[in-house]
Amino acid sequence: MRCLDHNKIIKLIEIHETPEFVYLVTEFTHPQTLEKMLRNSKASVGATKTIIFSILKALSHMASKGILHRNVKPSNILLDDKRTVKITGFSLATFANAPKINFTTCGTPGYIAPEILTYEEETSHERLYDDKCDVFSAGCIFFHL
Repeated sequence: MRCLDHNKIIKLIEIHETPEFVYLVTEFTHPQTLEKMLRNSKASVGATKTIIFSILKALSHMASKGILHRNVKPSNILLDDKRTVKITGFSLATFANAPKINFTTCGTPGYIAPEILTYEEETSHERLYDDKCDVFSAGCIFFHL
């Protein structure tokens, strides 16, 4: 998160660590998620375009920094009253060039790319995750919208 400085991605301000916990201090944002919005109402065509464009801009920025989110889903997208997007939920994120990626198969069912679901670690040694997996997840969100 420290590598990401984009108006569509939640900003990390500071980290505090104790022996038991790690606290992330982020910018203050509106608590509504895209998941709640989808449950309670439908987005207009104009709002849908804005949300889609914002998500793609954020994912493009992450990819340019070599960062994979790996859990793009409606509950990790915050919205304010003007439908301004902030991507959050970086607990499974990693660098694309990390020598070893923890949690090889991870994400939320319904938003995981097929190659992740069918991956068998014992029989394959190829690189699994790339930015296309986050784009697939975004496509699932677009379908909901």
